[in-house]
Amino acid sequence: MDDTKVLGWLAQRLRPLMAAPEMDVSESGLQGADEPEAAPAETNITLYGPVGFVEDDDDMSGITAAKLRAGLPDDGAPIMLRVNSPGGSASEGAAMHAVLREYAGTVRVRVEGAAYSAASLFIMAAEEIVMAEGAVMMIHDPATITLGNEGDHLRSVAMLNTLAEEYAAVYAARMGITTVEAREMMKRETWAGGREAVRLGLADRAEGASDDIPMAASVIPFPYEQYARAPADLVAMARAKGWARPSRSAQAVATAATKEVQMDAKTSAAETPLDVTPEAVEMKADPPQQDVQSALAAERRRAAEIRKAGEAAQMDGVMIDRMIDSGATLAHAKSVFLDAWIAADPTKGVVSTPPPNQRMQMGRDEGETRVEAIIGALHATMTGKAPEGPSTQYRGMTLKRLAAHLAGRQDFVTSNADHIRAGMTARGVIMAGGQHSTSDFGFLTTALMNRAMRDAYEARPGTWRQISRQRTAADFRPLYSVQAGLDTEMRKVNEAGEYESTVMIDSGEQYRIIRYGREIALTFEAIITDDMGGFNRIPGDFARGALNLESRTCWDLINTNPNYSDGNAVFSAPHANLGTPGAISVATVGEAFELMYQQRPLGADPEGYDFIAAQPDLMYVPPALLTVARQFVSQTTPDSDGNTNPYKNDITVVPEPRLGLKVAGGSDTAFYLFDSQLPTLEHAFLSGYEAPSVVSEEGINPKGLKMTAEHNFGAVIAEFRGAFKNAGA
Repeated sequence: MDDTKVLGWLAQRLRPLMAAPEMDVSESGLQGADEPEAAPAETNITLYGPVGFVEDDDDMSGITAAKLRAGLPDDGAPIMLRVNSPGGSASEGAAMHAVLREYAGTVRVRVEGAAYSAASLFIMAAEEIVMAEGAVMMIHDPATITLGNEGDHLRSVAMLNTLAEEYAAVYAARMGITTVEAREMMKRETWAGGREAVRLGLADRAEGASDDIPMAASVIPFPYEQYARAPADLVAMARAKGWARPSRSAQAVATAATKEVQMDAKTSAAETPLDVTPEAVEMKADPPQQDVQSALAAERRRAAEIRKAGEAAQMDGVMIDRMIDSGATLAHAKSVFLDAWIAADPTKGVVSTPPPNQRMQMGRDEGETRVEAIIGALHATMTGKAPEGPSTQYRGMTLKRLAAHLAGRQDFVTSNADHIRAGMTARGVIMAGGQHSTSDFGFLTTALMNRAMRDAYEARPGTWRQISRQRTAADFRPLYSVQAGLDTEMRKVNEAGEYESTVMIDSGEQYRIIRYGREIALTFEAIITDDMGGFNRIPGDFARGALNLESRTCWDLINTNPNYSDGNAVFSAPHANLGTPGAISVATVGEAFELMYQQRPLGADPEGYDFIAAQPDLMYVPPALLTVARQFVSQTTPDSDGNTNPYKNDITVVPEPRLGLKVAGGSDTAFYLFDSQLPTLEHAFLSGYEAPSVVSEEGINPKGLKMTAEHNFGAVIAEFRGAFKNAGA
């Protein structure tokens, strides 16, 4: 059934229930419905031009927060801002946004040409944003120009990141998405015409288009929390309008409608088609009740209970506030807190008593044990192994059998399509309360995918890991791999007893984590045919895809030989790590040992005696050189002392196909030596996502299951002193 049709039908039914109550006439002079007070006229304010002061001969022009504040009506009358601006000062745009947010009257905006950069930010404070025909909006990361030394530039980077994160929070609140997603849109420099701006949630209406989306004109306060897959434009507008917590009567009606549409699969799937039209559902709603005090009391209790649960789970205030502000139920908030609590220390997931000062019980219940048993049985079927422990009761479990089991059918051999479809949409059968945003089938299938994908991912790590050090990043901001050093050579103390001083210096390579992903579709047809063979390949294929992504990222850095932060190529004569071209031999390898032994730490006196003494113990070669390399390190008896290979016991050969000619920048003659104790690369994963993961699309879909496989990864060449290259011959 089309969600949009259901929502439209539900809106029509709810419209009379959400009408504002009429006011009674009182002695204070307030007028009721029979004597409506004339609404104050809307004041038009034209904002054309750049944001911030612009020097133009002797005149200082531009749109500023001070000018905007001076032009606002004193009586709080509604205003219409007519905007056409290419943007300008980021801080001035933020100040204008603050001015509009604190204005007492209604603020509407009509974009009459352009709302770029800083201009797109301050208009986010409006109750309604209308895109005129032909108008365009643009959001992007702020930029600046810095003059000065390295410290000045780094301070500018920190300032820009802070400013961009604040901008992203404003856009995210308007669009109903996460700050991370909004920041990614800013980094891509997102341009949107009228219809696209409405679709993204950046605007409410687009004029002059036959297929525009006049959200504000057609949608009433929308109880989006009742839906697992509410349309993004409705959710964005509901949040922007402050409709995150609909009235109690609206919630009751929405819940009743949802329960009627999403029928009990276990008891009626066999008799009633799942595609129920809205017209076939009888609405049974109580008359509207304006019990404001009860609603406020309930909201306060919800917030207090979530805060108490969050503090007991040792969550930070930001996460607790996010759960409260999002309108999450107490059960959902506890589920999120539990996942985060266990993620911090996986051993917590199996304890039955809390650690000291821990007020929340985190023990396993029967539902969790059942989940583990089913996932274990499915995993055993995938791998061809025998199930163990509690999983033995579900021996031979497949996707089709799982769906039938969730539908309450044990005779899965004779279960028809309706039974399977009912099991795919069942919720709350396995976990009491249904503490996940998809069906039980989707929850279990996704958990199985994650387990199988992690197993496949960890089975064959890339060869690059032997020459890379790992770190974890909290977000997608730029990372810096910093090497600090100083001249540590001891010097003679002079006759006055004074010590010669040294200065610490550092250098850094910048990189960032990049988010990668692909969508996976598991169709109803694949499930009904019990095709575990096809499903079995998906986790392995995506694990291999993640491994290839990592290897491609790292070996592309080696092959392309980029410039280091000092302006020289990583492998270069100034870095003393580029050998005289020649085939693998005692002479060419000996040159590598000589140069690497003489590498100095960062900041060391070039005439001093301080050496790193890097020791190459890994030789990386393309497949074309594998035989020659292995012959070089093989144990043979020389025919004379002069033919002795003194390095054969010191080096391990590692073949890597991505170094060969079949990839961009590769070579079939070049070989590399690395010191495994002085890693050349640095790589990073997003905190909590150190392996590829699968996320189920929220909601319940009887036609199949959509999942997204994601991997967050970044790498950089961090240290040239532990690496050596010879172009070969």
